[in-house]
Amino acid sequence: MYYNKNMSLGIDTHAVYQSLTESGIEPQQADEMIKHLVSAQTEKLVTKDDLIAVRSEIGSAEKALRDDIRALKAELTAKIYGSQVAMLLAIFAMFKFGV
Repeated sequence: MYYNKNMSLGIDTHAVYQSLTESGIEPQQADEMIKHLVSAQTEKLVTKDDLIAVRSEIGSAEKALRDDIRALKAELTAKIYGSQVAMLLAIFAMFKFGV
């Protein structure tokens, strides 16, 4: 009987095997069916390495976003200060030249 004790799929393969053989399926066929079932399930499992890779990608994306936000903040700050200086110069010119 096929059983992979390293994989925890939430499937009791022994119970499935017993159920299949009790319903008249040959043991070899039941074994093959369970192999395919477990194989199909394990193909969809995420490994610890997959999670580490995703975490790294998210960390890189987060850093890039923070850098973009920092650059935009600096650009907006410069524009705001620039416009404030321009307004002050305009007010100064109105008082000095009586415009």
